[in-house]
Amino acid sequence: MIKIRSFIFLSILLYFSSCFIFNPSEPVEKYQIRRGDTLSQIAKDNQISLIRLKKLNSIYNENTIRAGAFIVIPKKNFARRRASRRRKNYTENFSLKKLGERTSSLGSVSFYKKKLYWPLRSKAITSKFKPRWGRFHNGLDLSADKGTPIYSAHSGRVVYSAKARGYGNLVIIQNGDLLTLYAHNTRNLVRVSDWVSRKHKIATVGRTGNATGNHLHFETRRLVSNGKYLAFNPLKLF
Repeated sequence: MIKIRSFIFLSILLYFSSCFIFNPSEPVEKYQIRRGDTLSQIAKDNQISLIRLKKLNSIYNENTIRAGAFIVIPKKNFARRRASRRRKNYTENFSLKKLGERTSSLGSVSFYKKKLYWPLRSKAITSKFKPRWGRFHNGLDLSADKGTPIYSAHSGRVVYSAKARGYGNLVIIQNGDLLTLYAHNTRNLVRVSDWVSRKHKIATVGRTGNATGNHLHFETRRLVSNGKYLAFNPLKLF
């Protein structure tokens, strides 16, 4: 009986040990986990399977990863990730002065080929892209409870993540000529220069800045010839 138990124990030990064996001579790069990162997203960004990334770092439960910790990624994947990011068109040193007024003359918005992902689980629109209180409201207000997750509507580079006058905690994501703005957040979960994918958790709902209640203020903007990003109706891209 003891021999049988020993054999079973040894078999289980060898099985789990084999799950985390990797080639020690394989070149790797260190990656520091940032706030808002998930192991699944890191694997996707670096073009490596989630299973292999877990094995490489001896991670049994991906919920145990913490911001600030380091993991390793095969160098060939990490280099490919950097190259793919360089190919993306985004603005370095983005300034809020680039945000212009609204426009109704964009015509077709087919410059961005994909439909946007709705940034909240809630679909309750409390204010649309239209005149309001004597001035024009440049986006959509989406009602939600404080702390509700906010997701990126598209993939792109984070070009702004800080407080802004009126907007409160603001995140701006750029992909080519398209900007999306996410305002009044309780917390921003991404930093400038981060590359995020569609549906990536980027912030939580709040009422910072000029806000009378908890909600997400969401804007879409397009670059025009004078170097400004003009707001247009977000519903055109959903």
